[in-house]
Amino acid sequence: MEKSRLNVILLSSISLLVHTGFGIAFPIYPKLMENFSKGATELGILIATFGFTYVIFSPLFGSWADKYGKKKIIVIGLIGFAFSNLLYLIAIYFAAFELLFVARAIEGAFASAVFPASIAMVSDIVPETEIAKNIGIVTAGNGIGMVIGPIVGGYLFDISIEFRSEEHTSELQSH
Repeated sequence: MEKSRLNVILLSSISLLVHTGFGIAFPIYPKLMENFSKGATELGILIATFGFTYVIFSPLFGSWADKYGKKKIIVIGLIGFAFSNLLYLIAIYFAAFELLFVARAIEGAFASAVFPASIAMVSDIVPETEIAKNIGIVTAGNGIGMVIGPIVGGYLFDISIEFRSEEHTSELQSH
């Protein structure tokens, strides 16, 4: 397989990863809101926080991708995205509702670094006659991630509930 094709597949996989990470939390939101005694308005604001920072930071990271290099910005975006998801877990573990907003804002900001740089990189690595097709392949990664994320998140949530339920049942039986 030619190098440009492999790079497009890699960029599509990166988009898939980021959008899987974005969507994986959706199935746990109702339980989170219940645990934090929050409602639909707070949930809506939490979800919108990602989009808000994505919109704000996309032009900035796009400009930096042109100035400092697309690969560097993609790597920075992935590192920041990973950090934001770790922060999200910390917020859940320590029941820090406000930290969820910080984590979601950071997640949106760094996700905005990945996508514009990935799309711009496509135009650098494929022939001009194949740019739109290959941008379509990269953006398909977004869509696949948005499908996979909630499914994986729901499955992981279900098995964690089953595990905790079995653990709780065995504790009760031992007493």
